[in-house]
Amino acid sequence: MERLVSLLGLAVILLVAWLLSENRRSMNFRLILSGLALQFLLALVLLRSATGRAVFGIARDLVSR
Repeated sequence: MERLVSLLGLAVILLVAWLLSENRRSMNFRLILSGLALQFLLALVLLRSATGRAVFGIARDLVSR
């Protein structure tokens, strides 16, 4: 349910951006969707891999000093 709410929030943000755009026809949806896909892929790599967890662990240790 939490992921569904997050996806709904993302859709609402994109809808509001589209509604507030002055030139709606010029929005490149392929570019927007590919950017979102890259962001999700990067998040998966960073959050689900051992290397990503190690990087975040080091960052957490540096911040909590």
